Amino acid sequence: MAKNTLLIWGGGGHALAVRDIVRAAGNYDRIVVMVDPGSVLDVRPSLIPEMAHANCTPAELLNSGISHAVVAIGDCQLREEKAAMLRRQGFTMARIVHPTAVISPDAEIGEGTVIGPMAMVGSFARVGSDVILNTGCIVEHECNVADGVHVGPGAKLAGRVSVGAGAWIGIGAVILDRRSIGSGAIVGAGAVVTRDIDERMMAYGVPARPIRRVDATHG
Repeated sequence: MAKNTLLIWGGGGHALAVRDIVRAAGNYDRIVVMVDPGSVLDVRPSLIPEMAHANCTPAELLNSGISHAVVAIGDCQLREEKAAMLRRQGFTMARIVHPTAVISPDAEIGEGTVIGPMAMVGSFARVGSDVILNTGCIVEHECNVADGVHVGPGAKLAGRVSVGAGAWIGIGAVILDRRSIGSGAIVGAGAVVTRDIDERMMAYGVPARPIRRVDATHG
């Protein structure tokens, strides 16, 4: 049984979504959900009966034979930190893909990445590790999406867009072709990006304009 068990790290709303994707994909017979003891995450044990955070440690789960995990946390920086911790423990990070997603056979998808319902990844796109491609988003041909990025529901990346590590693309945002989004940047919901956005810069509007530097994590 343990060989077909997936550890989901995270107990908030995104963990619920990832749990549904895992169930729809049908690649695992059993799910175990875990967070840090005393975590301030929006833990919902009444909605996630597989919660195990109070009962054991990641090392104990690994020793029991559970080898695959995915981090289901929206905050980009925290997701990367927890994924690194699980890798150090010895877990293999699983790719989680909803069966309705459309992914080019020429695309590259990193470990630990979650791809939601009706998402699309085009030819020769490169998607890094621990990325969230949320419901209905489009990552077109030859895009380069770095590790730890979150592309929100319905967001659209035109051809050859580059998104730096840990950047956040808000729900419904549109990034025009060949534009670059810097590492740690935030693109607001519904924004239309017609020019490059620098690292750790928040931008929103139509067309999107840089507003301020980003100092805190986002999720």
